[in-house]
Amino acid sequence: MKLRTSLPKEELEKIMIPWLKMIARRQSGSIINVTPRSQPYHIQYLMERRDLLERYIPNYEEIEIVILDLLTLSLKSLSEKIKEILFQVKNRQAAILFLNTDQILTKQNKTLPILSEAFFNKPNISLLFFFYKNIYLPKYLELITRSDKIIQNIFIVPYYSAEAVKHYIYFKEDEYKTRLPEKIIKNIILMCGGRLWLVDEAVRYYSVSGDAKNIFNHEEMKLHIKTVFSEYDEVEQQTILKLIKKESIDLNANIIEYFIKIGLVYFEKGEYIIKVKLIENYASSLLHQQVSFSIKNHREIIINGINITALISRSQRKLLYELIKNKDKTLTRTQLACIVWKDSSQLGYSDWALDMAINRLRIKLRLLGISSKVIYTKKNVGYGLKCI
Repeated sequence: MKLRTSLPKEELEKIMIPWLKMIARRQSGSIINVTPRSQPYHIQYLMERRDLLERYIPNYEEIEIVILDLLTLSLKSLSEKIKEILFQVKNRQAAILFLNTDQILTKQNKTLPILSEAFFNKPNISLLFFFYKNIYLPKYLELITRSDKIIQNIFIVPYYSAEAVKHYIYFKEDEYKTRLPEKIIKNIILMCGGRLWLVDEAVRYYSVSGDAKNIFNHEEMKLHIKTVFSEYDEVEQQTILKLIKKESIDLNANIIEYFIKIGLVYFEKGEYIIKVKLIENYASSLLHQQVSFSIKNHREIIINGINITALISRSQRKLLYELIKNKDKTLTRTQLACIVWKDSSQLGYSDWALDMAINRLRIKLRLLGISSKVIYTKKNVGYGLKCI
C-alpha cells in the first residue's frame, strides 16, 4: 500500500501541537533544529492539517496566517510586507511564520531591529521563528535576547525516531520504485540516525545502483555527510571531536545537553555515544586527516586533493593563493590588503574590511570541511596559514 505521508502522522503531530497551542495563547516563540531543507515541508504539512488547526486553535477561521521566508526578502521588502500585514490585520489575531531565521544571527543583520520595532506592543500577533542553528549558544543568545518574542517559547525538534525513519524509507521506496532488503533498512537506520537527508540519499543510491556495499561510501553521500557536519557550529564540531577522543567536556555541558535533546547523542554505561554513526565516522576521519594545500598551474587551489578554485570568490582566491605561497609565515595586513585591493590607500582599505574578508574565507573553508583554524591571527601584525 502506498504511504500518503513521508512521516508518521503521530510523530508530526507530537512535534507541531505545542506550536498551535502557543498560537492559541497569543504567544510567540522559536522552533529550532529544523533544517532549511525541511522547513517548507513542516509548514506545508501544518497548513494542510485543517483538523489540527481547528482542534487546537478555537478561532482558527478568524486568524490570519502569513508565511515569510527571510532568505528571499530584502530589508526593504520585509519592511513593506510587515506594513501591509499590520494594515490588513489591524486588531485581529494573526500568526506570522518566519522561515530561514538563521539569517538574523549576525551582528551585521538589521532584520531583528525591524521586527522588534514593528511588533512591539502587538499582543494580537504571534510570531514563529524557524531556526536550524542552536540558539542556546551564548553568541546567539546575546543577539536574540533583545527580542522577547523570539525567546518567549522555545521548541526543539529532535531527529526522528527509528520507527519514523523506517516509515520514511518505505515512502522513499515507493517514490524511487525500489525495494530494499530488511537488512539494508536496519543498517540505514543505524548509520543515518534520524537525519532524513542522509536516509534519502542512501535509498536513492541503492535504487539506481543496487550497490549495497557503497551505500554510505559513494561521492554524493560523502558530500551530504560533509555538508551535515559543516552545518554544526564550530564549537559544536569541536564538542563532537572531544566526544570521539573521550576528552573532558565539562565546559561543553550545555552543548551536550542540547545534543541529547535533538537525538544526536545519548548517555549509556557512563559515556556519551554519538547516535548518527555516519557523522561519528566522518568526525573520526578528521582527527587523522592532515590538511594539505597546493597550487596547480599557478592559479588553481587544491585542498586535500580537491580543486576548490571555482568554489570561492575572486578575492578569496587571491588571499588563499598568497597564504598558501607563504605557508607558516605571517603576512602583514598591508601585504594582504595590497593583494586584494592593489592600492589600498586609494581604495579606502580598512582593517575592518580585511578582517571581514578573512572571516568570510574562514567560513567558506569550514563549509568545505576544513577547520577555520588553519588561518591563524598574529595580533597587531597580520595573518598566516598553517597545516594542522
